[in-house]
Amino acid sequence: MEPADPPPAPASEPDAGSAPGGSPFVATPVIVALLSLSGVLGAALFANWDKVFGSAPAKSAASAAAGGSTAGPASATLQRLDGAWLSPIAVHPYQPDQQFRLRLVLNVHGSEVSGRVSDEPEGGGRGGWAFEILSPKAVADGLDFQVSSTWCCEDGKNVPYEVFYQVRPTSQGLAVTRRNNVPGGGKVERFLLERSH
Repeated sequence: MEPADPPPAPASEPDAGSAPGGSPFVATPVIVALLSLSGVLGAALFANWDKVFGSAPAKSAASAAAGGSTAGPASATLQRLDGAWLSPIAVHPYQPDQQFRLRLVLNVHGSEVSGRVSDEPEGGGRGGWAFEILSPKAVADGLDFQVSSTWCCEDGKNVPYEVFYQVRPTSQGLAVTRRNNVPGGGKVERFLLERSH
């Protein structure tokens, strides 16, 4: 009977001086390096989250307490519009025999704007009704708003229409542009208003 093959020799412990390719002594620095790298990348992502994924601009606590109004160029521009303004005599675009002055009164409280606008006839006559401004919208260089009115007559009925205003402060006063959406109308009018009492 043939003798059995001797059992394989037990695996010997690697000594500290030798580190074969599959040794845990090589894997440990790699794992530490990967963990460090993932930590650095995670911190960078967290710090730049808004740049990577975008976000709505945050309002400061003071801004939120003030009802959302923010100080800045737009707010400063609105403050310049506050008060009463009057144009020189202008000729009516659709009735050249009539003259008027454009009066604009704006009340600015933070980012809230209200007011009224009117054509004041020269030498008497009809007109001069004041219209409350609607949908005031602060823009970078001033204010846009509109008013609603009616004209007579189409088949005996008053027809509603809107007048659109753009108000821009200048060194000479307020530059105002307006137009309406009346059928057959739409002429662009331009005024330069000065402060009034």
